[in-house]
Amino acid sequence: ELQMNNASHAECLMQLVALNGGKNLEFTSAKYPELPSVINDPNALIDDYRANDAANLRMMDELKAGEQKVKVARAEGLPKMHLGYQRNTATGESLNGVVGGLSIPLFSNRGKVKVAKAAQLSRQLQVQEEQLQQEMGINALFAKKNQLETALKKYDRSALMKQHSLLDKSLELR
Repeated sequence: ELQMNNASHAECLMQLVALNGGKNLEFTSAKYPELPSVINDPNALIDDYRANDAANLRMMDELKAGEQKVKVARAEGLPKMHLGYQRNTATGESLNGVVGGLSIPLFSNRGKVKVAKAAQLSRQLQVQEEQLQQEMGINALFAKKNQLETALKKYDRSALMKQHSLLDKSLELR
């Protein structure tokens, strides 16, 4: 069994050397690297994501455009006045004169403001849902990071080093 393990170990080392471009592997350190400092506040991460995410920025622009559509729908319901100069030659006589008019949209704008407001509300709800999904995803990843950090802190490094040194001594005695 020992010969099988030694053969398997040698085979794995040869595979590692092949994967390393033919260079021998040197294990100089038996310590785990320190964790890089990361953001400990998920809200800062969420704010940064919202400020830089292209999809979120597009949705915010759509909200602004929806607000403008509501304003346009309201403006279309206002009375319109026109004043101008017109020449009429349809009756055989040439008539020139000033023309003025007033149009009151009684039925043409009916419901357009309500439709624009409903579409705007729909966009707002979509943005809120997307932002909530983003926030939940970031919070889940942050919770996973915290769990992994606590697991790493619980991992007894000194016992590992002691086992490693004992394993080295046992291999030297052979």
